[in-house]
Amino acid sequence: MLRYRSYPVDFLTKPKEFLEDPEINSVKNLMDVGLDDAKSELTLDLFQFAFAKLQKGLKEEHYFEVICICQSIMNERFGKLLQEYQGIEDKFKLITDLEETITNLLSYMELQGQIINPALSELFADISTGQKGNRWIDRRDTSIHEYVAVFSDNIQFTMTMRDGFNRRTAELGVQLTLKTVNLVNELILQTDKTEGL
Repeated sequence: MLRYRSYPVDFLTKPKEFLEDPEINSVKNLMDVGLDDAKSELTLDLFQFAFAKLQKGLKEEHYFEVICICQSIMNERFGKLLQEYQGIEDKFKLITDLEETITNLLSYMELQGQIINPALSELFADISTGQKGNRWIDRRDTSIHEYVAVFSDNIQFTMTMRDGFNRRTAELGVQLTLKTVNLVNELILQTDKTEGL
């Protein structure tokens, strides 16, 4: 089981962060490129709704909801990138957890001899492949599994401190989600242009 002591207590000094309208609009503009079917249009609608929920969740302190939506968005985007690279559409590729989706994507790229974009590699490290304890998924697991669990090494964490930890996990999740959407859309566009040559 993960412990709070694995992480810096960064929520005690950081001011609250929010998701601003321009950031949501930039996502809409990115997702709006190349809409050509009902599936793409529904995806855009769901993303707009999800980012509105993220914005509201940060403001109203619904941190578990924010964490779950971040997980879903990142998983969908990395799954979509894997499908683009494979040139197939397989619904089962997305029915995995975030770590497995990233592992599948990395494995496929390695098998194909693809050079991993440095920004993508850095993003993977921040989310799930970097040093244990500094990854977002570790924070996510701590937020989910230790909210009401009391152990000898986290007994000093009050409910206020646990909420603060969840707040910071949610805020970091939103930042990583925005990076994921931006970078994956850019990589998908590059793939489309390459295939069009």
